[in-house]
Amino acid sequence: MRESIYNLIPLEQPPKALLPRYKSCSQREVISLFNIKKFPCKTMGVPKVNPPNPQCYLKMRHSAPELFRKNDEPLKGEKCSDGYHKDEKKSLIDQLKDKWQQRYRQYQSLSVMIDTPPKMHHKLWLEKEMEDIEKT
Repeated sequence: MRESIYNLIPLEQPPKALLPRYKSCSQREVISLFNIKKFPCKTMGVPKVNPPNPQCYLKMRHSAPELFRKNDEPLKGEKCSDGYHKDEKKSLIDQLKDKWQQRYRQYQSLSVMIDTPPKMHHKLWLEKEMEDIEKT
């Protein structure tokens, strides 16, 4: 072979033949186990049932508000669910608010240094009273 510049150009190598893919010998067993339904009630994803007809839903819901409509105010002589009339309930809430504000003012007016047992007892009593008012 004679020397030539063309001999320096690398020749294209043909692609190597790929090895055959690995094929498991237990593939049939795995597929058969996968197809067996072990837990028929358990599903994942969208359920495979037909969706309900929206027209039926709308017809059903159209008449429902008229059936279950309730007045906000009870009839005369009728009590609320707590057993009080609305005006009685409002007056009780106002009284509780006033009582809590009064105890809070007393609590705020306590001295910073609570050094005697009567002061400490009074402070604890005020805190307990305020907690009781908040609970009711």
